Amino acid sequence: MATLQEWHGELAARRTAAWAIAEGSGCQVLLVYGCDRHQEPFRYLTNFEPVLGSAWAILSAPARLSCVLNFDWQLPEARRRSGCDDWHGRFDANPTVAERLAATGACRIAVAGLEWLPVTAVEAIRSRLPDLELINVGAGMARLCRHKSRLELAALHEAARITDVALAAARESLRPGLTKLELAAHLFPPAC
Repeated sequence: MATLQEWHGELAARRTAAWAIAEGSGCQVLLVYGCDRHQEPFRYLTNFEPVLGSAWAILSAPARLSCVLNFDWQLPEARRRSGCDDWHGRFDANPTVAERLAATGACRIAVAGLEWLPVTAVEAIRSRLPDLELINVGAGMARLCRHKSRLELAALHEAARITDVALAAARESLRPGLTKLELAAHLFPPAC
């Protein structure tokens, strides 16, 4: 199993690769937006996926990440998992996102998740940066997420090994008439 420190190193490499996509598009900032069921690029850069709600990652250099959630109860977990302390939680996150983007002084922003970005968020950003150009880099980020690193491959191999062990134990326990609850109780007896 990879340590949290190893995952933080993995995330640094991912952010560097994502930054290259933004720079390759002539942009000074990468904005990654995620919402329910559409969090993959955000999770890829942060190792964190919100239980619900929206999330913004603002990458203004490979090692300069700022994240905003539209809630605050998972901020400690997000900080720990991402290795980044610059997390903000606001019910109406749009003004905070707009403020953080305006602080970068960017005029071209690469966006992953542009198709899911709410109109209200775009309006809030444009109110602070009226001449802003948004460049869709979702396809590039999707390609990046599909390529697996050595750490990811090791994690996938370990997950497959654990699954194989669990399935073998389930096969050995099967008998006619056994319910799924009885099988689960046999495989995972309650702790006393």
